[in-house]
Amino acid sequence: MKRKLAATILALMLVLTLVPVTGAFAEGNQKVLDARKSVVRVYTESSYMGEAYIGSGICLGTTGNDIEYIATNRHVVLDSDGNMCDVIYIVLDSFQNFESVIPASVVYFDVSVDYCILKVETPITSRVPITMLSSETVEPTQKVYALGFPGTADDLNDIGGVLPSRIDDVTVTSGTVTKNHASSDGADFIQIDVAVNGGNSGGPLVTEDGYCVGINSFGAARGEATNGAIYIDYVFNALEGLEVEYMLAGDEAPTQPETSAVPTAPVEPEKDNTLLYVLIGAAALVVILVVVIIAVSSSKKKAPQPVQATASAQPAQPMQPAQPAQRTVAVNAPEAHPQGGAAFSLVGSAFSGSVFPVKESAVIGRNADTCNIVYPEGTPGVSSVHCRVALVNGALNLFDLNSSYGTYLENGVKLEPNRPYPLHEGDSFYLAKRENTFTVVRR
Repeated sequence: MKRKLAATILALMLVLTLVPVTGAFAEGNQKVLDARKSVVRVYTESSYMGEAYIGSGICLGTTGNDIEYIATNRHVVLDSDGNMCDVIYIVLDSFQNFESVIPASVVYFDVSVDYCILKVETPITSRVPITMLSSETVEPTQKVYALGFPGTADDLNDIGGVLPSRIDDVTVTSGTVTKNHASSDGADFIQIDVAVNGGNSGGPLVTEDGYCVGINSFGAARGEATNGAIYIDYVFNALEGLEVEYMLAGDEAPTQPETSAVPTAPVEPEKDNTLLYVLIGAAALVVILVVVIIAVSSSKKKAPQPVQATASAQPAQPMQPAQPAQRTVAVNAPEAHPQGGAAFSLVGSAFSGSVFPVKESAVIGRNADTCNIVYPEGTPGVSSVHCRVALVNGALNLFDLNSSYGTYLENGVKLEPNRPYPLHEGDSFYLAKRENTFTVVRR
């Protein structure tokens, strides 16, 4: 009886020893929590409409460098009438601390896809750049997280009116990919069941590894838990055109020597499992003692026939991170084009609707020696060499050539000199004044 009691006590000790192991290592997803450090709030105003808007933004760049560029949704910087907001701020703390409110401006704007790139006036040191991963790598049922500053969270917060915007104020909602590829108005997006609310717009959709695979953009007008995040690929293709460095998954680790035809996934950093090993060792010792006591107590009896041990279940293999996406060098967002590139023309309103074909490049200005489309000498607002429209990898792009009075997209966005802005069929732009408007047509 004493031997049986001792065996029972040791067995209970074994159970009690193992219980803390499960709970001691329970923790949140640190990689997703770290991704919050790459999220900022975007605040915009339109003096023309007398409106103000809030959204979220994604910090871009490379490790060790201050943040200068932010990605967000196009609709975050437009007013309800479709005009560019004349006030854009990045909020890092709250409106109670106006030193944390950084002015920004649009440096890249896509009139067909709901995203744009902002540049801050003062580099940001309190945030880190996000690591991106091609949206093509996600799969249905994959778990993802939406990060940002939804207005509903501000409504619940006692200080929501001053727009709390610290890292700890970032809201994290989770769900799954319900469809890995869908299209709306020609733009590719990931369909998700993650909760996304007003104010989340422009924030990152991240994987369990903390990699950004999309920009939270919209929800279905009818129904629930059906939302969309546009492909992050649009952003890193735009950054290629802006010549801004950024990080893709895999870039942050040194390349391993090739050992086989199949590339290996990045090795996760080892954790300190000393405590776990101690507990396992103690549990093993208890098991041995239990076996010894039972064997001694049964030594005078006929030994039972050994039971054939069954193979234990194999431990689940950790999900392998998706392979790094290859950078593409397209200047604008991905778009299919016929072999050899599309053929475009420009229709000029100041030229009585004349049509000007764009073969490779068309320069617009007053200098007849260097321009393909020539304004009369002395035309107000038009520089000698004002702007250029060029086909790059089959896609049409617009460049301002340091003009005196600027080149503008149809919604009033002023182009930064010598930076490419994508144009598509039906898009318009103008030189200094709207009477100098050109419209893109396909021929």
